[in-house]
Amino acid sequence: LVSRGLPCERIFPWELADPEVLKGFDVLLLSSPTATRGSIDPALMAWLQAGGRAYVEVWAGQQGPPPLSALVSTLGNVPNQTDAIITQSDHPITRSLSPGDVIDLFHLNGSMIRPKRSVQATVLAQFCPDGGGQPLQYGAAALALPVGEGELVYCGAPLSFCLFHRGPGSEPLLAAILDYLCRGRAARRLTPG
Repeated sequence: LVSRGLPCERIFPWELADPEVLKGFDVLLLSSPTATRGSIDPALMAWLQAGGRAYVEVWAGQQGPPPLSALVSTLGNVPNQTDAIITQSDHPITRSLSPGDVIDLFHLNGSMIRPKRSVQATVLAQFCPDGGGQPLQYGAAALALPVGEGELVYCGAPLSFCLFHRGPGSEPLLAAILDYLCRGRAARRLTPG
C-alpha cells in the first residue's frame, strides 16, 4: 500500500462488526478476518451493499468461520504444492494479465471457494499444480462479486500473505485487485532504487 501512495489504517476484528466504523472506509483489505465479538457479516454486508469495496482473503491458516458465508462457500484446503492460474481475461481486474499466467503461492495452502448458487460471481483465478498446468476443478482461487452498490473480491489463495512473507510472486494479481477496488488510485508511486 505504501509503494502505491495509499493511506492505510488497521482496524480490529471487533470493529468490523460496527457499521459506524465501516462508514469511514471506501475499501477494506481483510486477510483471514474472524469475528471476536459476534458476527461481522451483518455490518460487512450492509457496508458492501451501500457501496463499499472489499478484498477478503481466506486460506488454510484461517481460524474460525470465514466471513460472508451467505455469499461464498469454502470447500476445504487445496492439495499441497499448488499455485493459482489466471482463468478470466475479460474482467477489469484481469485485463492486464493473461489467461494461463501462474501466480506463485510458494507452497502455502489455500482454500477452495465457490459462490453460493444464488450469487453472481466471476472466477478470476483457479488453483493449479505447482508451476502451472490444468486448473483444479473443485473450486476457485479468486472470485469477483457485485454486492448491491459495492464490490467484493473473495480470495482463497493467500496472495497478501505470500507477498508479505515470501516475495513478489503474487503481486501481479494482488496489485490488479487493489487498483480495481481503489478505482485507479493504487498506481505504483515508489519503486525500489
